Amino acid sequence: MSPRTLSAATSVGTKAIIAGGYYTDVVDIYDDTTGTWSVAALSVPRSQLTATTVGFSDL
Repeated sequence: MSPRTLSAATSVGTKAIIAGGYYTDVVDIYDDTTGTWSVAALSVPRSQLTATTVGFSDL
């Protein structure tokens, strides 16, 4: 099974975030402004995650 199976993805501003997967703690972050990837870690491995982004606009 792929490590990214059962992961969660969302976007915040110019960043796309993919977290967890098949019992992994990896968080991949893509910054659209710079065109670069960075990596972070969850506190514990997670799978079958859900992600959402809530925003506010005063337009």
